[in-house]
Amino acid sequence: MKADIPHHLTNNIPTNAEHLIGRDAELEAIAVHLAQNRATVLVNGIGGVGKTSVATKFMALRGPEYEHLAWLTVSGSLAETFVNHTVLKESLHIAQEVKE
Repeated sequence: MKADIPHHLTNNIPTNAEHLIGRDAELEAIAVHLAQNRATVLVNGIGGVGKTSVATKFMALRGPEYEHLAWLTVSGSLAETFVNHTVLKESLHIAQEVKE
């Protein structure tokens, strides 16, 4: 039986970017990266350079073109973020297993 995986894997996907202008080169770079069969884009850098704005605009404008979307904020390691994100695990039908 095939699991039904939703389009939005997390519940905080940006859908409105009308207030954001510019950054066309960065948006195109993300689109090119994903077009090369790379499933993930990580936007990182020092604070205040517009990472969230670029990611928000891309998700709002181009997100509907992709089969699945997830919006994750990484505060520790990327692996910990994936493992501890309850909504993402539920969307992907990953059961929590506790090993002692």
